Amino acid sequence: MEIYPELEKITDSTRKKQRQVLFRIMREAQIIDSNDTIIPASLTVRLRELLCSHQPQALVHFPLAEGCQ
Repeated sequence: MEIYPELEKITDSTRKKQRQVLFRIMREAQIIDSNDTIIPASLTVRLRELLCSHQPQALVHFPLAEGCQ
C-alpha cells in the first residue's frame, strides 16, 4: 500500500480473495505445501557446491534445509 495507495480502497472481501488466489498459486507452484509451509528448495549437489564455493551469500534466496558445509 506504500507503493500503491489505491490498494487501501479495496474491500476486505477482495483482499481475502487475493490472498486465497496467491496461496493457491504458491501451492500449485510447489512453493508451499497444503499446510502453507514453505517447501525447501531441492538444489542439485553440483549447484549447491558451486554456490557455496563462489557465492555462498546467494543461498539466502533459497529456503534450503541445509546451507554450506
